[in-house]
Amino acid sequence: MIIGQDPYHNHNQAHGLCFSVRPPTPAPPSLQNIYIALKNDYPAFQAPPNKSGLLTPWADRGVLLLNTCLTVRAHNANSHAKQGWERFTQQAINTVAKVRTHGVVFLAWGSPAGKRVVHINKQKHCVLQSVHPSPLSARNGFLTCGHFKKANQWLRERYGDDGVIDWNLVAPNSTTSLPAPLAVTQGNASVPESQTLEAEKSNVAVARHEIPDDVADTSPTPDDYEGDIEVLDALAAAESALADKATEKK
Repeated sequence: MIIGQDPYHNHNQAHGLCFSVRPPTPAPPSLQNIYIALKNDYPAFQAPPNKSGLLTPWADRGVLLLNTCLTVRAHNANSHAKQGWERFTQQAINTVAKVRTHGVVFLAWGSPAGKRVVHINKQKHCVLQSVHPSPLSARNGFLTCGHFKKANQWLRERYGDDGVIDWNLVAPNSTTSLPAPLAVTQGNASVPESQTLEAEKSNVAVARHEIPDDVADTSPTPDDYEGDIEVLDALAAAESALADKATEKK
């Protein structure tokens, strides 16, 4: 899981994955610094052509890209901080830490992200923290933080070669020396794919029953997130039940 601060605040930049932008929007400076850090870890890494900043390949391979705040006022970074989003995203992070019992790597970039991983169990999970990749702070340690390689070293020790992340973003026919992609895109090599699909079906059913249809049309206030947090709690309970059943079968 990569945790950032809030969405890019210029027009046509944000699209739901932290640090990612859709074409033809060029990679913003923060993402360019992420590419530099990746290059430092893996010299064979190549930035995507045409200044692309689309990170959906990482999401497809099991990397959850989450901002601490999920909205922002145009041209005003961090303008929606302390309005309730932190409570929601904290619950999402806690849910991941709770149900992925075999261990997850959390990469927290920047002070707001760092606050969200303070209570993560570091005996069970791997927590990597750094300054934000923004040009304002990246040279204070981000560019050489080594998070991409450290994450893969931990994942390989925990899950074997099939557990590492392929950080490559160039076309599939290109050649790099980056690690092989995840075998199961959900990011937990210990969970059988059939079990993951069943959990996804359960999650969809929970969401359909718990989230009001008009939530997206209302102005966000802290009270508006109560139902969403209940969904996350239900999701955690459903996945924990699936894990218990799998253990009983063994």
